[in-house]
Amino acid sequence: MKAAEPAPAGDGDYADSGGGGLGRFHAWVNDIAETIDASAAPMPATRSSSSGGGVWLVSRFAPKFADTASLHVRGGYRCTQYGKAGGGGRIAIGIHLSDAQIRSLETAGTTDRPARLDDTADWLAAHPSIAIDLADGEGETAGEHAGTFRVLDATPRATTLILR
Repeated sequence: MKAAEPAPAGDGDYADSGGGGLGRFHAWVNDIAETIDASAAPMPATRSSSSGGGVWLVSRFAPKFADTASLHVRGGYRCTQYGKAGGGGRIAIGIHLSDAQIRSLETAGTTDRPARLDDTADWLAAHPSIAIDLADGEGETAGEHAGTFRVLDATPRATTLILR
């Protein structure tokens, strides 16, 4: 997976395994007031579950989240003692990206100028109104099977002007 782009939609080990979807939202501004859910579908009791899907929010300005907003990429739950739970999915948010950077992310998965990859915990602490569900099918939010969350922030930083 590239740092700023979720991997393809969730997958499983059967043709009808119901992996999570992939939602890409490219907008001038993303105002999120509802739930975006790319979680895996439940599976019959004899099969292993699928992984969660991906959500990719990219915009020119920082997204605004209402108190009712939530993003879900949960893995499918384990149905029996023989099945396996699905891994959590991927969420990526791109902020203050130029049109050229958005096109570059779409085609190459990278940007043409540096952007900061924000720490997840800090970003979520600064945006307490958004509910994020990255859990695997066992409900674990940390560890090798949990999903990932990335924020690519291209906000212009301070500029120093030296005059003589």
